[in-house]
Amino acid sequence: MEINNLIVAIIAFSVFAGIGIGVTFGRKSGRDSKKLRELETRLEKERQNMDLYEKKVLAHFSQTAQLVNKLTDSYRDVHEHLAIGAEDLCPGESSETILQLEGINKEPSTQEDIKPPLDYAPKTSPKQRGVLNESFGIEKDFVKGDHDINVKE
Repeated sequence: MEINNLIVAIIAFSVFAGIGIGVTFGRKSGRDSKKLRELETRLEKERQNMDLYEKKVLAHFSQTAQLVNKLTDSYRDVHEHLAIGAEDLCPGESSETILQLEGINKEPSTQEDIKPPLDYAPKTSPKQRGVLNESFGIEKDFVKGDHDINVKE
């Protein structure tokens, strides 16, 4: 009987210990699940804010494109108005020149014709010192045996 009582006591102790451990972990997971729900709520709110922002950006650039198209049409109308005015008000060569400008083919040039801008002034002759030369803009004066270097202004 003693062994049965000992087994029952061990089982009872194990049950109470299991309940205690379960309650302890249940409380911790309850707090974690609350934090998890709060984070999910914040995440959903941020997603909604991001969707709203993307819609605003799309609307902004759509309106910008429409306004640029209107501006282009307005420039075209002004150009046509000036050409017609020049033709009516300034008979002779000036109106012909404006009308010739209107008929210029506006096809873009090929890539071979396009050269990048230079960040220096090219030499005009082979003997000329280039801008990247160390002595560019400096003249040596050998007056009175003095070897001062003066900056050319």
